[in-house]
Amino acid sequence: EQRQWAAAEGYYRQALALYVEFNDRYSQASTYHQLGMVAQAQRQWAAAEGYYRQALALFVEFNDRYSQGTTINQLGLLAEAQENWAEAANYLLQAVGIAVEFGDEYRIRTRLDSLGRVWRAGGDGGLLARAAALLGVPEAEVAAQWGQA
Repeated sequence: EQRQWAAAEGYYRQALALYVEFNDRYSQASTYHQLGMVAQAQRQWAAAEGYYRQALALFVEFNDRYSQGTTINQLGLLAEAQENWAEAANYLLQAVGIAVEFGDEYRIRTRLDSLGRVWRAGGDGGLLARAAALLGVPEAEVAAQWGQA
């Protein structure tokens, strides 16, 4: 939060080393996710993606669907930051879908807002229909939200 990236990375690496030493693979996943966020904040795209993918693989291994959604969302935001609109849309749609599975209205809203930014920037005409189908609502309802996002 203080933008002290080297310190943050150092602490996360220390934590990761301990989790590896004690074979706490589940905690490793969250730490990889956090390392991804630190790398993303510094615009180190490849490193961020690598960390997110490591986190996602562990969340899949532990069948932690909710945390998978959080990491998939970050992959979407990472793709958005790189203006890779199609990739961002695909990840964000997956993340919205997971939030829908859990009935997490806050995450549905925030992820849908991110998807709206990608829709406006990328111009994918089919994205509106895909989002509406995922939510089970008319396209006009999603369009109205994205117009206000």
